[in-house]
Amino acid sequence: MHTPNQVSQRYGVYTSDLKGVKPYPNDVLSGGHSGHVAGVGSRFVVFYSNDWIDGGGVDNLGTGDGVYVKTYNADGALVQAIDVAPRVREWWPMIAGSPTRALLVWQQYVNGETYARLKVATLDPATGALSEPHVIADRLQYYTYAAAWLPAVDRFVVVATDDQGRGFAQLIDANGQTTATLGCMPASVREAGIAVIGARAFTPSQDGRLLHLKLTPSSIELAGTQPSPIKWTYTGSIGLVRSPSALHWVATSPKGLQEADFDLNAATAPGDKDQCRG
Repeated sequence: MHTPNQVSQRYGVYTSDLKGVKPYPNDVLSGGHSGHVAGVGSRFVVFYSNDWIDGGGVDNLGTGDGVYVKTYNADGALVQAIDVAPRVREWWPMIAGSPTRALLVWQQYVNGETYARLKVATLDPATGALSEPHVIADRLQYYTYAAAWLPAVDRFVVVATDDQGRGFAQLIDANGQTTATLGCMPASVREAGIAVIGARAFTPSQDGRLLHLKLTPSSIELAGTQPSPIKWTYTGSIGLVRSPSALHWVATSPKGLQEADFDLNAATAPGDKDQCRG
């Protein structure tokens, strides 16, 4: 659809059988970009960026100019707008939703450096209360992070990669505080999803495997890995749960859509190198 700006952050609301409640297109913000959405209780939370600042960042292409939240009710009507980090070089917003909180994850530009900082905050959309945004990793590989909610352990998980190509993961509670950290694992894949089965999380690695994470409220363990029959790219992928022991992964690529099935019982134990021991 045409927009008066180069981009526009838009939405539509539909029932589960795709009947229009508030059909697309509706503007979150004309000129907004890079948004993601999560359902939290009876509300939708849209986390997005706005504007662009030239220079710096990946290949000197520049950065966004702040991150913002808007919450909507089930009919698609705006409830509240919140400036999370307004008019600063912070962007690439990611979000995950629990029944009561949204976890907001984004990157912060570091002047003169080729890495970013990774920041988080949690939002209670019922009250509009935002936890204090803070840095959870000082040296992030740009754009390489994702988040998911794990009901079984009552935590959010953030998976990311640092500027040295080393993956890491953190568990975040409802107040935005880190309760567990895995400091080393194989590098994660930009734009890759996180699949959740009970207290386990699964995500692709840059070296062509699927990583198995075992979680408790206060611990993260790299429990296993298995090779992927498809090549991971940075253009996006998502894991669909078939059963407690099976995932179907759908990935985009320059050659079109790719799909793979994973028998999770076929995983092998991680090696010393996977855990920075060798």
